[in-house]
Amino acid sequence: MRRNPCATRQLKPELSIVTTAFHAADARKLGERYDLPVVVVTAGGDAPQLRAELGRGPVYFLVSDERYAQKLSEASDSARWMANTRPLVLDRVAGNQIPADAPVCVTKAVAEILGENVPRGAAVLDYPFSVETRGELIAIMLSAYLRASEVKRQQLAGDPLTR
Repeated sequence: MRRNPCATRQLKPELSIVTTAFHAADARKLGERYDLPVVVVTAGGDAPQLRAELGRGPVYFLVSDERYAQKLSEASDSARWMANTRPLVLDRVAGNQIPADAPVCVTKAVAEILGENVPRGAAVLDYPFSVETRGELIAIMLSAYLRASEVKRQQLAGDPLTR
């Protein structure tokens, strides 16, 4: 791939590419082309059990944010085993929307909101990403913070190169 210097200048240095294994090769090419870090995300520890449950039938996901529900819906369109995903936003759930015997997953945020009223038998999803993925994302954020801090320090020191 050829580098496009105009496009590279337009990209902000704090950007990174986050993808799944399915698009990893393409993402790495783009990362190389535009000199951006690439993180290939992997699922957290609950993924194998969750995948097995989804293979048996609908699994209801109670989430606190409409955007997260939308992401779950989009993911279920792209992966056959996710077709049984039933995302529901907590403040829009009707009492009879979840069958009594259905498996339910709630995000940590929903569990904190509901407190002792978390549905009986519901699994609380702690972190959707694996420890390795979280470490990579934190490293990228920390690196961007340190770069920005150094630029600011130089500006405050009156460094002529940053004016």
